[in-house]
Amino acid sequence: MAKKTEKKSKAPQVLTKSKSSSKSTPSDSALPSKIFAQVSPRSVGGVSMFEAQEQINSETVTNFFSHGDATNEAVARLQEAGFDILQISPLTINIAGSPATYKRAFDTEIVVEDRPVIKSLGIEDVAQFLETPESVFRNSIL
Repeated sequence: MAKKTEKKSKAPQVLTKSKSSSKSTPSDSALPSKIFAQVSPRSVGGVSMFEAQEQINSETVTNFFSHGDATNEAVARLQEAGFDILQISPLTINIAGSPATYKRAFDTEIVVEDRPVIKSLGIEDVAQFLETPESVFRNSIL
């Protein structure tokens, strides 16, 4: 299980789960002008839904809901950090912002990586993924 890192910032911290692929390579593609993400505020069970993927099922899903106060605080902090709030649910907050907003709020760089993928009809291709390479954890923003 991945360890959490504590970081003081104006917005929820960036934590990601380690699933780095050795087949990832830096991409020549530019970052998009707007990056979309899901934020998981602290849940009633105290564990982020992104950290407990295998534990979530129809019997446990309500453990990953967030109290209204935690969600409202996260929304306020994200707005103060400059993010657009697109949708709020009991589980996640859908946000968007520029690469500079993410860098400033989460104190992290975002880069584009090329990774092999299998698309429809089994066609092998390369797709671009956004990543935070300096993070101990990778592949999800919490």
